[in-house]
Parts: sequence; structure tokens; C-alpha cells
Amino acid sequence: MSLRIEEQQVRTEAFIGRNAGQAVAEGIVRIPAPLPSAGEVLKVRGMPRFDEVKVSGEEVVIAGTVSLHGIYGAEMDQAEEGSGQVYGVDWPDALQFSCTLDIPGVEEEAVIEPWVWVEAIDVSLDGEGRSLEVEVLLQVSAAAYARSTLKFISGVQAKAPHKVKAEGKRLTLEDGVGREWFEGTVNASLDIPAGWVDVERVLDVLAMPTITGCEARSGRAIIRGQTRFALLYWSTEGGGRPVFFAAPEGTPFEFILEMEGLEVGMDLVCRCRPVQTSAQVLGSRTVAVEASLEMYLRGCRRRQLTMLREVTSEGDLVPTRKDVLRVDQFIAQEERQTVVERTLNLPGDLPRVADILHVGGEAHAGTVTITEGRIAVEGEARISLYYRSGREDPYPLRFAQWSEPIPFSLTVEMAGVHPGMEGVAELAVVDARAFLPNEEQVTVSLAVQGAIRVYEPLEEEAVLEAVALEPLEGELPSITFVIVQEDDTLWKLSRLYRTTEEQILRANPKLREMGGRLEKGWKLFIPRRRARGA
Repeated sequence: MSLRIEEQQVRTEAFIGRNAGQAVAEGIVRIPAPLPSAGEVLKVRGMPRFDEVKVSGEEVVIAGTVSLHGIYGAEMDQAEEGSGQVYGVDWPDALQFSCTLDIPGVEEEAVIEPWVWVEAIDVSLDGEGRSLEVEVLLQVSAAAYARSTLKFISGVQAKAPHKVKAEGKRLTLEDGVGREWFEGTVNASLDIPAGWVDVERVLDVLAMPTITGCEARSGRAIIRGQTRFALLYWSTEGGGRPVFFAAPEGTPFEFILEMEGLEVGMDLVCRCRPVQTSAQVLGSRTVAVEASLEMYLRGCRRRQLTMLREVTSEGDLVPTRKDVLRVDQFIAQEERQTVVERTLNLPGDLPRVADILHVGGEAHAGTVTITEGRIAVEGEARISLYYRSGREDPYPLRFAQWSEPIPFSLTVEMAGVHPGMEGVAELAVVDARAFLPNEEQVTVSLAVQGAIRVYEPLEEEAVLEAVALEPLEGELPSITFVIVQEDDTLWKLSRLYRTTEEQILRANPKLREMGGRLEKGWKLFIPRRRARGA
């Protein structure tokens, strides 16, 4: 029988599990000379980054560092009049953290996708105003995936007069899935426009990167975007006051990442976050800024394929080998935006707000629930407020943060989804605004962008191999001499020559030593007569 067989090979991933936990990074940092001693710590901001992600047993170990940036009010003489001076200081990679997460079923070869963000920061200042004891509480989570190469039969066709019948299932699979993490640096020179006061020193630098496009090429990815910079700086005007300046235009960037297995036309997903910033005052009107960006890239090609589960023929001339394959079928990917608005009470221990300088927000995804035709993502948002305080405050700059996050939900109507499917969501704040309805409250409005990917875990019986036999006529030879071809397997040879795998191994001791693995060009002896009629 002449049979055309369509074989497929898919490099894919299957979801193993996820878990979350907490980590604490703590230590002592010092205010470097010649900066003055601190009278009061106004704010400490932490930016975590990953240094190591590995599997140990059935646990995932995630380790990294936290860069700190502090803003403090200089120590004041009690008899001194006017506002106190404010300073900013960087502590790159100041603290270390480590977290171990239990994910049953994870193995050393698994692919791990980690997340980390700052939950809370506790700071205490020593009596001399030169050292800060800092404790950073981090939320750490990870998802684990098993990477594998699936081989199966997607179609068979016999030449007349023979006939074959095939039954299968149409699936959408992600092929060539790959993930990479890397860091890139964006530099810019910010000119203070006319009408703005001069810069004496920079108190803080904020970097807000946005990905505008990803392009897959052979073995590499091109990532384009822009980073919007903002400066919180100190001006000597009027005895000294804080100024918040946001650059009107973003700084474009382009990174090229070498990524094995990437092909032209693949779908790419990229996320980006700042892990360190710095600034240098070049003059009273110009500041050089730099941001280190951590980028995560996921690439794949989505293919619609038929996975055969049954092949039958007249006279049983098409033997098949089957097995159950575990696959994650891609269902859909959607992006949605929602607005989160809340009126919050200002923390009671803070001075009153005279003028809002900046509002920042972060959003993180929690539970993803899928019901018939609907996906609900539970999220949490955290708010930080930069503001100028009143004349009665010794330091004219203050920061408000709320210990409790703002809960919210993002609901997406999606045809075809149902319970049993799994969803992965990523949330990001793309715009944040605030105003004061009164002296005791602030109303914040966050635009939150959500990216949701839905897949369905399946266990499908699949035809992995098939061969076509000729009708048996006469006696079988006692032995056949074969030169191994590229696509030959032990199973195929045993069925094609109507023998057994064990018989072939027994006749070829070297093959048994190699665990049954064939190599092109090998010479094999195939014993056959004993297996007549097999």
C-alpha cells in the first residue's frame, strides 16, 4: 500500500502550576558624604530585580537585589527659620532577597516565569542621621511550564484502490514557544523649558517605559518603545522648593535580543519595567538621566493543526502507535482597559496638601476566574502621592502612601470560553490622575490596561506513528538487512517488517546499549520468520 503521511512537530509548553509568597530584603544603608545628615526620612522607594531563578527539587528558588532611592529632609537647627532643605540619594543594589516557592510537579528543565513587586517598606533613622535601617516586604510569584516537543500524525492519504479512514481533532497550538529576560539602558538629556525655575539638585527620577512594537526575525527580536522621564528637583528660588517636571516627549529606544528558535512572523509579547534610575545635573537647565529596564519577551507561532486519534484501513494494513499527549490549546488573547476611581482619606499623620505634584500607581493581577463566556480578573492597585505641603511644615515636600491596596476587577466578555480553561493576566497603570475634593481627602483615577491570554489544558489520544504495509504473500525471509533512514524508529521498523521491537534489539546488541535510539546510516539486521503473521 502506498500511503502519504503528514507528520507534525510542535515545540510547545504545558502549564505545570503557580505559587506566590513573600520575601524580606533588609539591611542598613548610609548617607554618603558630603551630603548633610538627615533630620527626617520623607520617602524610600524600592526597585527589585531578578538575579537568579532556578528549580531545586519540587521548589522554585528566586533571588535578586533591591535598589533603593531615598528622599530626606536635612537636619535643621531649632532656631533656623524657613523651610528645611531636601535631598535625594541612590543606593544601587542595596539589599538582597530570596524566596522559595513550592510548585508540585516542577522539574529542573521547567521554564519559570517570575514576578516581584514591593508590598511595603519600613524605615528607621539612626540617632546621628547618617544611617537608615530598611526592611522591604516583597510579593513574589512564579508560574512553571514544561517545555516539550510533540510529534504526531495530522493526516493520511492512500492511493487508489486502497482506502484509509482518519478521525481527529482540530487544535490551535503555540509552536516554538520561547522566553527570554534581558536588561537594556535608556539615556536622555532633559532641558528645562523657559519659564521653569533652575535646577539645583535632583531629588528623584521616574522612568515610565512603553513598548510600541515588537518584530520577530530569524534568531532575534527587535523591541521598540519609548521612555517618558520625569524629574523631582530642588530649586533655590524662594529659599528652596520642590518642582516636578515631566518631559513632554518620550525618549525612543530600540533593543535587539538574540533569541534561539525565533522565526520571522512569530507572535511576540513583551513587558518592561524600570529596575534602576539615576540623574546627573549638567547645568542649571540641563539634567542627564538614565534608566535600566528589565524586559521579558515571549515568542511563539500559533498554528491550527489536526491531531489524528484514529486511522483505519482495509485489511489492517496501517498499524499505528498511539499515546496520550498533554497539550495547552490556545483559545484567545485580548486587551481591555478599565478605570479605577477612589476617594481616599489622607493619612492622618501627614501635613496638609497644598499642591499635588505627581500621582503614581501600580496594578497587579490576582485570581482569574473563567465562567461561560466571561473572564473576571481580580486586581489590586497601589497609589503614591507626591505633594507640596503648607508653610507650617518644616519640609515643603511630602509623600503619601496607603498601606492597603485598592481592590478592583476587570471583566471581559469572550465568546467560547468556559470553566476548565485557564487564564493568564497582566495589568499595568497607563495613566494616573488625582485632585483634592477637600483638605482631608484625595480622589484618584487610574487607567488600568489588562492583557489576558486564555488556553485550555487537554489530554488527547493521538496517533504518533503510522506505517503502510503491503499484503502478505508467501513466506517471510528469515532476516532482512536494513540501512537506517532519517525518519526511522524502532517501532516503525518492527511494524514494517512484521517483527517485534524486542527481536530487533536482540539481533543488534549495540542498539540495545544505545537504549533503542537509531542513527541515520546504521546497519541493522531484522529477524522476521519467527514473527510471521505478527
